[in-house]
Amino acid sequence: MRSKAIAYWVTTGIIASELVAGGITDLVRAPGLPRLKEWAYAGILFELTGAIASSIKRGVGLGNLVAPGLFVVCTLASWALRPPSRTFASRSFSAPTELGPAEISI
Repeated sequence: MRSKAIAYWVTTGIIASELVAGGITDLVRAPGLPRLKEWAYAGILFELTGAIASSIKRGVGLGNLVAPGLFVVCTLASWALRPPSRTFASRSFSAPTELGPAEISI
């Protein structure tokens, strides 16, 4: 039984490390893709709230909900506290301008 537990934690650690490394790589390599960064935050929230929901469904104690709950709070805080240069809304997009009568072509 002990070897099964060790194997579980080793494989889980490998997957967690891959997710962290992949997430960091995606965020670092995509400076011009602000929407990708927004979706990264959304993905983290989907994962963590799913973990909380499945833990509640299984009937685990409240103590097991503390870690994912704290990570949700940290994720929301990180998203809310981003500098303006890292927000999607800060990107300047050219808004359509009003056309005058001479500029309208039929």
